[in-house]
Amino acid sequence: MARRPRTAKKLAQRIELSYFQRPQPLRRWRFILSVAFPALALLWLAVAGLSKNRTPYSMGAVSAPHALFGQKCSACHVADTVSFRHPVTDQACLACHDGPIHHADQEFTPSCSSCHVEHQGRIRLTAVRDVSCTQCHANLSTRFGAPHFVRTVLSFARHPEFAPLRADFKDPGTIKFNHSVHLVAGLIGPGGRHVQIACDDCHRPGTPRGSWPYGAPGVENITFSGGAQYASQQVATPSSFHPTTAMQERAELAYMAPPTYANTCFSCHALQFDARFPDSVPHDKPEIVHAFLVENFQKYIAAHPGAVREPAALPRLPGQPVVQNVHAVTREEWITEQVATAEDLLWRKTCAECHALNFSGGNSLPAIAPSRIATHWLPHANFSHDAHRMVTCVSCHASVASSQLTSEVNLPSVRVCQECHAARASAAPAGCFECHTYHDWSQEKVYPGKFSLRDLLKSSRNVVAQPPVAELIRR
Repeated sequence: MARRPRTAKKLAQRIELSYFQRPQPLRRWRFILSVAFPALALLWLAVAGLSKNRTPYSMGAVSAPHALFGQKCSACHVADTVSFRHPVTDQACLACHDGPIHHADQEFTPSCSSCHVEHQGRIRLTAVRDVSCTQCHANLSTRFGAPHFVRTVLSFARHPEFAPLRADFKDPGTIKFNHSVHLVAGLIGPGGRHVQIACDDCHRPGTPRGSWPYGAPGVENITFSGGAQYASQQVATPSSFHPTTAMQERAELAYMAPPTYANTCFSCHALQFDARFPDSVPHDKPEIVHAFLVENFQKYIAAHPGAVREPAALPRLPGQPVVQNVHAVTREEWITEQVATAEDLLWRKTCAECHALNFSGGNSLPAIAPSRIATHWLPHANFSHDAHRMVTCVSCHASVASSQLTSEVNLPSVRVCQECHAARASAAPAGCFECHTYHDWSQEKVYPGKFSLRDLLKSSRNVVAQPPVAELIRR
């Protein structure tokens, strides 16, 4: 029996053309949802508009310092901003805080929002990306003349050596000091006992932390003017600014205070001038030392008139005979001779052990060179010893034990820092912002406030409460 051919026309006739007219549950719900969802979205926008809730237009949570502005978009997105997609203008940022630029001769000034990106959650706005820095420092150029800094810096892994360790840079300090001599074991200390000096016996932050083992009895504090200066540079207005106690303490914890005679040298290096006197001369200017000697010898001769026939009682050096020089003199002549003898010992031997003295202009008293002990070796970077207190001193300052000259710079190399600060998950952060600050805060201008407490509190009512800081850290 022959089969009839099956043509396309025959097959098409089997299709029911009214199939789309029959009701289908899936098709019905798809239509309902396609209408309901846009309607609900429009209703949500309408309710948010009536309640002045800006959540539907927000790109995300703002940083913690700007949390009060979470529902007050107009605080940053000012009237001249075209839309919420438009970046916040610099004028909106400068209305509350000034951000002075790096240098007057920089060719490019980035916008505030290009470096400090908001709506990224509760982040630190100061933690800017490296690309914000390398957009200029990858090939640094200036408006006037050649750059004073390294032209190409791409990352901390390729950071150049620190400036004080380049070329023939020398420590500007004038105090004669030999680290290797003071760090040997069995050094003779106070009272003739053998001691082992540690780094923190002399080098400590500028805040008081107990007594000093080799300082004057009862001395616990130390003067550290660098802390106030550093705090002023980082967060201050010009010279009229006075840093708060908390800012001062943070700055003083960051840098080591310069050692002083009263705190670190007194008990081992007494400034004796005559065996008849138990006290030492004050560690002060030559004029004050001279006045101290005159006053003490005047009191002594008044109490011991027969001393005019005694020789000077200089501290005796081992192996050196005592020179007898006795002759009849008046009280005034005796005082003059005793003062001159004591000063000769101090200027030529005792003080000269550490200080550079200059006798010029016919003056009987020397001029002492300023100590110039550096406290901030990297003026264009921020560093905190307190943040690194879990590390031993010699781990970074490995050359100190063999250092013999004051002129030697005993800073750690950048290679030492790169061992911990690297671009790996188990390493410490290595971003540019960790050490460098773009804004020159010493040039910050005074700005007036523009928000009332009522405005700020009103704008924060709809902000979702954030978990405690401890919980955020655990996450």
